[in-house]
Amino acid sequence: MREILTLLRANIKKQKSTFISVALLTLIVTSVMTAIISTEDNYKNGMKEAVKTAGSGDAIVMISNKSLTDELKGKIEESALTGRINYYSGLRINGISFGNLKTPDICVVLKLREGIKLYTSDLNKFEKEIPALQTGEVYLPLGLKGKINCNVGDAVVLSAVDEGRSFTVKGFVQEPDLGAQTVGIKQIFISDDDFDMFSDLWKPIEDKSPVSEVNYTLVDLHMADGCNMTSAKFLRSLNLETKITDNGRLALSREQSVRYSTLLPEVLIKLFSVFVIFLFVIVLILISHSISTEISSGYVTFGILKSVGFSCGKLTGLFFIQYLAAELLGIILGIALSVPLELTLSSSCKLITGVMPAMGISVLKALLLIAIIIAATSLVIFIKTLPLNKISPVKAIGGGKEDVYFDSRLQMPISKRFLTASLAFRQFTSAKRRYISIVFISLILVFFMLTVNLIINLISSNNALNVMGTEFADVAVYVASGSENAETYISEADDFVNSLTEVTQTYRSSNTYLSINGEKIYGHIVKDPESLRAIIKGRAPLYDNEIIITEMVGDALEIAMGDEVAVSFGEYDGKYIVSGIFQTTFDSGMCITMSEAAINRIIENDSEKIKISNISFSLENSNDAERVLKALREKYEGNKNVSVDKFTIDSYIGIGVFKIMSVIQAVIYFFSALFALVAVRMVTSRTFLQEKREIGIYKAMGFSSGSLRISFGIRFMTAAAIGIILGVIMSMQFSSKLLGLGLRLIGLSKVPSEFSAASVIVPVVILLMCFFVFAFLCSSKVKKVHPRELVAE
Repeated sequence: MREILTLLRANIKKQKSTFISVALLTLIVTSVMTAIISTEDNYKNGMKEAVKTAGSGDAIVMISNKSLTDELKGKIEESALTGRINYYSGLRINGISFGNLKTPDICVVLKLREGIKLYTSDLNKFEKEIPALQTGEVYLPLGLKGKINCNVGDAVVLSAVDEGRSFTVKGFVQEPDLGAQTVGIKQIFISDDDFDMFSDLWKPIEDKSPVSEVNYTLVDLHMADGCNMTSAKFLRSLNLETKITDNGRLALSREQSVRYSTLLPEVLIKLFSVFVIFLFVIVLILISHSISTEISSGYVTFGILKSVGFSCGKLTGLFFIQYLAAELLGIILGIALSVPLELTLSSSCKLITGVMPAMGISVLKALLLIAIIIAATSLVIFIKTLPLNKISPVKAIGGGKEDVYFDSRLQMPISKRFLTASLAFRQFTSAKRRYISIVFISLILVFFMLTVNLIINLISSNNALNVMGTEFADVAVYVASGSENAETYISEADDFVNSLTEVTQTYRSSNTYLSINGEKIYGHIVKDPESLRAIIKGRAPLYDNEIIITEMVGDALEIAMGDEVAVSFGEYDGKYIVSGIFQTTFDSGMCITMSEAAINRIIENDSEKIKISNISFSLENSNDAERVLKALREKYEGNKNVSVDKFTIDSYIGIGVFKIMSVIQAVIYFFSALFALVAVRMVTSRTFLQEKREIGIYKAMGFSSGSLRISFGIRFMTAAAIGIILGVIMSMQFSSKLLGLGLRLIGLSKVPSEFSAASVIVPVVILLMCFFVFAFLCSSKVKKVHPRELVAE
């Protein structure tokens, strides 16, 4: 054992750059991966704790007071499925705004209740008690902070039937049912006096218009003891029995609430996890290359060691200890670094999920990760050290060379005119195996750089809206829900815009929740089904007995194209055929689409029929958009029932997503450059040892250190170029499929492979320059080689 330790110390001292590189790369992989899996566990555990603290049930239903009759109450309270039921009175308002920012979410104001916890000013802890609200004060769910960018003490406007009332943000609260940034309805807590004030404002409007629904109740449902079913199945079964969600405005099971709340972090974590896994593959490639090169260049040394009694087992053990020791150092430092990294990631997720995450490292998963890293590395070391069995002490005397040599036909000739470049290509083609690792590494790096560019291209282009199952519009007009004159406003806006400019496409739609086979699903209602985009299978619902569904709805409800389904709206229901499958990000993919004629076919009362309330226009000349927008705003100035805006990708996705994706792009580019540097550092150090004699010969022939270093750079850039070409081809074929697997969580399974010239050229140039510059810098040892070393040999 002593001789092994002696050799190990000498090896590590001789190859300290390789030891440090493996430790550094393992540190990065371990720290990032541990932080990611811990963050995912922490926000899910935080959600469970928040639900427990708030006393939230297994499902929540938002239903108007008109629909929540005594008969319906009796049915749900007498059901064998239900246990405890809580009723929270609320008033729907027109929205909340801060400065120029207004949330598109449905907003309901309520009186403060038990179970709601108040964040401290730094958002890192909870206050021991939550003070009662005074008149003019409001508590907002944390998920709203990121949407309207307000802080404690700011004045926000809650819009009612008048210009709106100003309220001071008293604090941000944890509300686990609907408080996440990604849930489209928000509970806003106000004082008892302010609640009565809003109720008085709305009462005349509701009395005047029978279809207006202002007074709502949030029904918090708990399953009965012994009711062993999922929350989704519980809600569906209760609806089939009582029709509660059919009559409700919104219904969420606990599973759905958690899914919507944690959706964005989960998508980003899964996509980034794949990148980190491939970074570990790069570590394995580098270890494999390093071992192969060491055995090849140290053939004589290993032959001598065998001749003095070192067995193959001992030599293999030497490699195991050397590389696993480097990885162990990286793992220890990586786990330590993952603690602050996890804290940062979990805190960032808090603003999205709206709940306080648990903190700390997921120990069991971290140990499993360490075991996988060690097992994978051990397998690579075992495979790459098998050639040690073939080393012969006798053959080692001759340096391990073969008796006969044949030049490869792929070797490039040397040109006098382009001496440095042609020499570099000659050296590359005569020793291709030395650079195979660079080829694979550059392939992996450029693949992920192009993949993240594909996402950014998608969310920054107008075509993104078509891909996401909605319309691209230069100008859009929205009519308030329940407005008696909706049809008049829509028709009037259509004629007005057409009188101002040429319109290439008009898209009319409305949105409401419908019940499909007992499940509450977001319904997108369109005037002209022929205009629907993003249909990935089948066809548009052209007839009034047809609907189309997303893959997510099909999977959840176990229905497919051609199946007959039951669609309910309030007390009305009917049978429909699924004519196609489409994709959309509406309600994170849980959506169906049907025509206005199809839904109104089952609604008998004309006053309750669904009316088209949104109209958007694609203009022949997009430069006219500002002029048309200004004219529309002047026309409807002071009209509370009509709002005008641009329905662009920015407003649909949200600026926060762009920021997050830009950060991810920067991180991937940074790690790509860092891994390129370490890879070049490891390979050049090995290549230098193998070519030290040749370098001395070249110097004796008159080559300068600068020209030889440029030759190093050209060789590595050539190897990288081969990998980059393969990576670009691979990305064109598979990046969209990889994204489809990740974005399927939000309803997008088919992502178009659309690359701009810049999105391909920029990462290609960056990587090529990285490999050339890093190889040039890392070959500085060339300066220390002198021709006189040949005399010594």
